[in-house]
Amino acid sequence: MKSERPEKPVSVFKAYDIRGLAGSQLDAEFAHQLGQALATHLDANTVAVARDIRDSGPELHAALVAGLNAAGADVMDLGVTTTGVLYRATVDLPVDAAVAITASHNPPEYNGFKICDGTLPMAGEELQELKATFDAGVFRSGSGSSNEVPDFEESYLKIIVETLANRGARCASPSIAEMPCPARWRCV
Repeated sequence: MKSERPEKPVSVFKAYDIRGLAGSQLDAEFAHQLGQALATHLDANTVAVARDIRDSGPELHAALVAGLNAAGADVMDLGVTTTGVLYRATVDLPVDAAVAITASHNPPEYNGFKICDGTLPMAGEELQELKATFDAGVFRSGSGSSNEVPDFEESYLKIIVETLANRGARCASPSIAEMPCPARWRCV
């Protein structure tokens, strides 16, 4: 189905992400079309989606998910979480792609999209190819679903804590209390 949306300026398609002023350069219509373009371009059946806490996040999130669904992609919704958690989801969850709605270190009036094709972040020419699909406005159609995955972040953090605890235990053997201590360290 051909979209009638006028072409967005190339300035929002950066080298490593899509980023711009929320509400003007990036709005709900843009996010919806991006969802359609992404599912079409990557032929993605399942996409993990997360967002940060920016005020524009809920609107962009809802529109992106609707666009992905309209192009036949199912969404595994991680909710509000970090980009790192989203990147881990590309390894642990059965997804073809992933999108974090965030503008990272930019001021709050900005927002953006960090996109993974499989487990790898899209960048450079890959994003320009996605832009070409976006601009062409010809997308596959379908009726995907959206499912929340509320416990993913907690399970990921649990793995990190357990890993650090196990490595710490190996590093501390023999126990620190049994190690010789120079007087200047004032060991107890």
